[in-house]
Amino acid sequence: MRRLGACLALLWLAGCASQPDAVIERDGCRVLPARASLTDVRMHALTLKQDAKGCRAVGRAPTQDIAAMQQRALVVMATAHCGAMATPGEIQQANTQGVASYGFTLLLAAKPDAVCHAPGTGDRAMPVVSIDEASRRSNPPRYPPTMTHAGIEGRVILTLLVEPDGAAAAALVQTSSGQAAFDQSATEAARKWRFHRDAASKHEGLAVVRVPVRFAMD
Repeated sequence: MRRLGACLALLWLAGCASQPDAVIERDGCRVLPARASLTDVRMHALTLKQDAKGCRAVGRAPTQDIAAMQQRALVVMATAHCGAMATPGEIQQANTQGVASYGFTLLLAAKPDAVCHAPGTGDRAMPVVSIDEASRRSNPPRYPPTMTHAGIEGRVILTLLVEPDGAAAAALVQTSSGQAAFDQSATEAARKWRFHRDAASKHEGLAVVRVPVRFAMD
């Protein structure tokens, strides 16, 4: 009866296997690439730790929007790239010495026979994954009025996770402009962009591309 109760309690996460080593097989941390390659530079902290139920990702960010984008990117990578099961926790606000921050948890569980390949990145990905210029022109980053009035310019480098159909599944800040308004404007616009992918690239599944976004007062 105790085993049945435990099985039912875990059913929402990954189903209940019959073998006694089922819990040990919930190795979700292996489905993610190196943490630094998929971490928004604006995150205060992001840790991955394997426990009895799976891989527990714990993040802390300065804003709710950044926390949500980071959590979303990890979910996309784990589920779209190797069929892992992801259970996002609620994003909660906390105050430390009067400074607000936002934390989240994410539980990842992968089947023992899951095969996960690192998505294409860097120079190898660029010839086969290119931005649709029409979509970028239709959805340009908005120049924040406060930056316009102050005469401030900036440059953001984004990390985008691109689906086989060319949609941007998630956007993270790889290199910040140093201005939160620029970073937010760039990520909001990038999530609406589309990308062109050739047959070989689509077959690989999820792709990672780096896109610079410049804010200049021409």
